[in-house]
Amino acid sequence: MLYLPTVMRKLLVKKLLVRKLLVVLSAAGALLSSTTLFGAGFSGSALSGVNVAAEPAPSVLVDSNAESGTDAESGANVPESDAPVSDVPVSDVPVSDVPVSDVPKAIQCYEEATNSEDIENYMSCFIADPMIIDVGRTIEGYTEVKKWALREVISYGKSFEHRKVLEEKKGYAKTEVKWRSWVVHYYYWWNKSDKIVKMDLQYAD
Repeated sequence: MLYLPTVMRKLLVKKLLVRKLLVVLSAAGALLSSTTLFGAGFSGSALSGVNVAAEPAPSVLVDSNAESGTDAESGANVPESDAPVSDVPVSDVPVSDVPVSDVPKAIQCYEEATNSEDIENYMSCFIADPMIIDVGRTIEGYTEVKKWALREVISYGKSFEHRKVLEEKKGYAKTEVKWRSWVVHYYYWWNKSDKIVKMDLQYAD
C-alpha cells in the first residue's frame, strides 16, 4: 500500500520540474526575442549580456564652414592670408576688376611693356607720333615720349599695375592704376590697330 503513493509522489515531482523547466525556457525565448527586436540600435555579447550603443552612421558632409573660415573636410581654421579676396582691403588687391580677356589690347600692351622695363617694348605700344599728358606737362612726338619714358617710367616699370577700367568707349578708356606708391587715373586713346595715340596721366579724383 505504501509503494503506490511513493511512485505517485515521484511522478508529481517530475511534472513540477518539467513545468518549471518549461517556464524557464519560455522566459529565455522571450528574452531572446526582445534582444532581437531592440538590437537594431545596440550591439553586444549574447553571452555577457552587455549591450553597447552602436556607432551612428556617418552623415553627409555639408560645407557649412565655407563662410566661417574653416576647412569643410578637416574642420581646421583657414589662415587669414587664404581668406577670400573680397575680404582683403581694396588697396591690397593686386588684381583688376575686369578679366584680362576684357581689358583692351592697347592697355594690356602698355602694362606688359612697362613691367618689362624695356624701352623698345614700351614704345611699340604707341603710334609713330604719340602724345602724353603727365599731369600738367605735355610730351609730344616719338623722340620726346621716349626720352620722358626712359627718365620717368622705365626705371619703375615693375611697380605699374592696371587695376580696373572705370569708363570705356570705342577707342577710349579711363582706368585706375597703381603706380609706385600712388593710385592714379590713366586715360588712353588708341586707333584701329590698338596702338596708343594719346595718354593722359592724372591723380585720382
